[in-house]
Amino acid sequence: MLFKQRLMKGISQNDLAKLCNLNQSTIKDYEIGNLRNEETYNYILSKLK
Repeated sequence: MLFKQRLMKGISQNDLAKLCNLNQSTIKDYEIGNLRNEETYNYILSKLK
């Protein structure tokens, strides 16, 4: 879901990471399911709305 939302907004992983004050690798890990902290996941999603 995160990957699709990011692509629909036309935002790169790097740009989203900057917007969320996170590393690009953290965004990648959430997109592929390696990280599962629900609070952080929802925070990232909120930045795409």
